[in-house]
Amino acid sequence: MKKSINSAILILSLVMAILFCQSKKESNSADSCNCVPTSGKSCVVYQETYCADPWGHDFLNDIELVNAINGYHLSLTITLNEIGIEITSAPESCNACDCKTGRAI
Repeated sequence: MKKSINSAILILSLVMAILFCQSKKESNSADSCNCVPTSGKSCVVYQETYCADPWGHDFLNDIELVNAINGYHLSLTITLNEIGIEITSAPESCNACDCKTGRAI
């Protein structure tokens, strides 16, 4: 009886730890940027990848990146009000194109 109670407590503790870690990870990525929607405008946070971004990659600096993002969106007839870039997490350890760099745009 005592062994089954200890097992149940262990399983419950593991489930709670997993749920806590997942909710903390999700809230960190969304709350880490200062992206606040204003009247009539939307706010979008995009997690930069190593090379799967639609506006290209391998920019020498953030100014070139912002210009490429603006150019891409203008080609879609989308006007951007403001673009910010900040580091929100550590880069993913993989080098595939869809792996995240740790920067949010």
